[in-house]
Amino acid sequence: KPHPVQEVQFLTTHVDDALGGTFKLSFKDAITYALPAEVSAHDMKLALEYLPTIGSVYIERDLLGSTSVAFSNTYNVELNNPMIISADAVGLSVGDWITIDGHEEVYKVIEIVENVVEGGVHDEVLLNEEFHGSTATGVSVSKVTAVSNEIGFTYRIQFTSDAGDLPALEVEENLVTGTNAEVIVTSCDEYAEQILTISADSGTFRLEYGGASTLDLVYE
Repeated sequence: KPHPVQEVQFLTTHVDDALGGTFKLSFKDAITYALPAEVSAHDMKLALEYLPTIGSVYIERDLLGSTSVAFSNTYNVELNNPMIISADAVGLSVGDWITIDGHEEVYKVIEIVENVVEGGVHDEVLLNEEFHGSTATGVSVSKVTAVSNEIGFTYRIQFTSDAGDLPALEVEENLVTGTNAEVIVTSCDEYAEQILTISADSGTFRLEYGGASTLDLVYE
């Protein structure tokens, strides 16, 4: 059975209440520095690629569980600056999670500063990390809310080398705070076996993998 060309592993952080603290990851005996529990995909990439045992990685971060868009508005955004500059940050509050103009990364609002300038009021919205998109005006910003009560993140970590199956990342130190705090790595195991169970007495079904679907399969 062929090995995966580019290994993909998942890291999940989870608590039942407020997420805080730090954790460390290791790979082939090399250990990262302490990472904040809400570490961005960009900063986790820098930490992992700093290890001599890992090459380049691509990382995506999502809020744990499903989310819905509470509202969208337009703002002016500055490149590589943890500020959204807008005429009026209506609808935004400290602690909100937002997405910016279709970028998959989510950002947390940690401070809103009201500045009175000639011509009106311009709010400065301080985010928990730098925005790595482009400077633009009239950018759509969406506030997202969790559908479930889960608090945390899922990181999709793709190793960009063609090394095939790799050892799993390990949680070297878990100092994440919160009730029932967890930091879990899910890796692709060599020759992993998947089991399909069917409970039916008639009908058909289809299986899908990698965006491709089978023909109709008889239940038996």
